[in-house]
Amino acid sequence: MSDRKQQIARHFGAAAPTYDRAARIQARIAVETAGAIAEVAQPSLILEFGCGTGNLTRALLGHFPEARLISTDLAPPMAALCRKRMDAGARLTSASMDAELPAFAPGKFDLVCGNLAAQWFSRPHQAFSALGALLRPGGVLALTTLGTDTFQEWRAAAALLGLSPAIPSYPSLTELDWQRPPGFLVERAAEQRLWDEHPNALDFLQSLRSIGADLPADHARPLSPGALRRILRQVDAQGHVRATYHVLTVLWRKG
Repeated sequence: MSDRKQQIARHFGAAAPTYDRAARIQARIAVETAGAIAEVAQPSLILEFGCGTGNLTRALLGHFPEARLISTDLAPPMAALCRKRMDAGARLTSASMDAELPAFAPGKFDLVCGNLAAQWFSRPHQAFSALGALLRPGGVLALTTLGTDTFQEWRAAAALLGLSPAIPSYPSLTELDWQRPPGFLVERAAEQRLWDEHPNALDFLQSLRSIGADLPADHARPLSPGALRRILRQVDAQGHVRATYHVLTVLWRKG
């Protein structure tokens, strides 16, 4: 596992006990994603990547009561907590897995899905192809990820100060579609903007830490403490602190 992947696993593993109290957007999108999947598929065997504490897992188990589900996460504590919280018996198996190197035979699953996890992929196109290969013909690859306008308030505050925050670059919906594996058709492609409210800018940063998402972009130089304080003051000066989550949802069906 690369140094970057180990960092991601450590951050999310450490955040397992605090994740749910801050993951409001993630929980909402998980419910919506499971509903969108249920409109186009009735899978019997499901692989979930980036399961976290189990928001999407729980919703999938509810929509597909006869299905078997394998929930996986890069961080072993997340996968273990997900399994512990579900009352699903033999229907659910949980394991640690790097979704960019999936450890299953090709053509095994009816559905492969992940909720707000793909933004952590180092090579999304290769990852989507690898995950798509796990599907039977007619199977669905469903995922949500972050889009271009995510945390735009933070970017704007930094720009006013001539600073560059170490926020990753996220794709547009069109750019995400460019990464669709060959031979897959679009069942659904949608985007929405949601806002997470915070009493102040520091609380926003603490919420990212609570869910394990406080890592800077890969190869980015973190802001100095002084620069970070300047941005905090700039964001607070706007009087209303909220964080934009630009969420992209795609469901791709294997031809």
